Amino acid sequence: MVSKSIVSLEDFKTIINRPTSRPVIINFYELWSDPCKYISPIYERLSGEPAYGGLDFYKVDVSARPDVGEACRLMVVPTIAVYKGGRYAGGVTASDAKELRALLQRHC
Repeated sequence: MVSKSIVSLEDFKTIINRPTSRPVIINFYELWSDPCKYISPIYERLSGEPAYGGLDFYKVDVSARPDVGEACRLMVVPTIAVYKGGRYAGGVTASDAKELRALLQRHC
């Protein structure tokens, strides 16, 4: 699975509040950010790995959708967050591939 784009605040709320037990992983990024440019292709590659097939991957450009970033109280990009049952369940705020992989493995 390749990550899907979140296009609005309402879309974000719908995605994280779906009645499913599948964790939602969201890459909050900005196009201009070098750390985001580094981690985003890794995130996309991992989203397609069979080992993470039990996770739903999304992404949102918070420069284009600042209301989503504000609703999540983001302090830094990239932030990759996990939501379960509408609640924040963990995340990483660095462009470290090992940390990202560890986060995904914890929530599979």
